[in-house]
Amino acid sequence: MWTFIRGNLASILVLLAVALLVGGSVWSLIREKNRGGACGGGCAGCPHAGKCKGH
Repeated sequence: MWTFIRGNLASILVLLAVALLVGGSVWSLIREKNRGGACGGGCAGCPHAGKCKGH
């Protein structure tokens, strides 16, 4: 097992970094949505404009 980890350490570190970036992005989007400002493109022409918390 340790041989596998040592042999693939660079790939494992890159995978962890990408997972952290994706997880942080998802967390940020969820937090922003819960605060009521997820869209950022304005409400003009949005089919969900009446349901928007930020409006």
